[in-house]
Amino acid sequence: MIVKIIITIVGVIFWIILLPVTIALFSFTIIPTPFHTAGLAGIGAAVGIIGLLISLWAVISQITTGKGTPVPLFGPQKLIVTGPYRFCRNPMTLGLTLYYTGAGIIINHGIAAALLLAIVLFHMLYDEFFEEKELIRKFGNDYIHYKKTTPFILPKIRLYKK
Repeated sequence: MIVKIIITIVGVIFWIILLPVTIALFSFTIIPTPFHTAGLAGIGAAVGIIGLLISLWAVISQITTGKGTPVPLFGPQKLIVTGPYRFCRNPMTLGLTLYYTGAGIIINHGIAAALLLAIVLFHMLYDEFFEEKELIRKFGNDYIHYKKTTPFILPKIRLYKK
């Protein structure tokens, strides 16, 4: 259990802090800091915070409902179709996309934004071509049905239950 917690914490630190900061520092060594406005930084912060909250909700759902972690080695033991997973199949990727978009707006640097976008696209490809095959193998027809009825990334907002 301690190993799962440590690996999960290291993963969160990598995706949320280390990767964006490294990309920003790398970008600024190539091209100096561009002009920036406080309004733009505020928009970026709001988008980033929304992304972090969605990702956090997904992580908590994986731990509590799925009885696992976001780390593939210790992935969920139960199929999660509630919480943020009722809106889209990949709420952590959605949250990461919003977080990196917010970071790109705050950084206001084309190279950093392009690198962050590339990371998100690779993450989506991983989700689509590798992770989903593993989920079908693990959860079978339950996941296939969930996949048919729930969008990949962009959520369907359901304001009422049918």
